[in-house]
This record gives sequence, C-alpha cells and structure tokens, in this order.
Amino acid sequence: MSLWRINEYQCVDWDRKAQNEAENNSREAGDPNVLWSIGDFLAPSHHGQGIMSDVLDTLLHDWAIPRMGVRRILLGVVEGNMGSLRVFVKSGFQLKQTVKDYRKIRGETRNLQVMEWKLGQEDRLA
Repeated sequence: MSLWRINEYQCVDWDRKAQNEAENNSREAGDPNVLWSIGDFLAPSHHGQGIMSDVLDTLLHDWAIPRMGVRRILLGVVEGNMGSLRVFVKSGFQLKQTVKDYRKIRGETRNLQVMEWKLGQEDRLA
C-alpha cells in the first residue's frame, strides 16, 4: 500500500490537472488542505483474509493522521474490483463520482469509482 499527494482534479478535471497538482504539492507538510491518495495491491493468494483492512487501518491511524496530518484522501477503484471497494468502504471511504469509460483493461473499457475519505466523517475503524 502506498500513500502520496495528488489533486482532486487528477481524476475529475483534466484541464486543470497541472495547476491543481502544483498547488497541492506547494503546500507545507501537515497542511490540512493537502490532498492525498492511496494505492493498494495484494497477491490473490492473500485476498479475503482482512490483511488490507488491517494495513489501511494502520496506515491511517498510526501514520498518516498523527504523523503527516492527513485529513482528506481521494482514490480511484476500477469498477469490478470488489475487494478494494470493500476495504475502502469499510474504512469510511464514500463514492464521490464515477468516471465513465476511464480505461481499457484486458480489452474491456472500465469505469473508475472515485472514493473520498475525510477525517471526521464515518471512520468505522478509529
């Protein structure tokens, strides 16, 4: 699992991507307005064991919030990736938007579900 700075318009407003990304990157560490993202991957042999839920809980509550001042996370889940979707929903992420026809994967055009987490909203693992 990885955590990095992004901007909200990376998935939503392609015309302002560079401008918003530069603004987000110019903010000081700990600034509550910094927008973050998370990427995850787990070998299929380890799916369904609660590993990613535990990793995300640890990342959020033991590192990102207290040490980095993370207050908001935006991420994308390719439609059909039910495992990742369940992990993020369980941790309080909510669907913000669906980007239609986002990318072709294995010959099939897929949508992207943009998920958002904000400190203080329903955070079931806290």
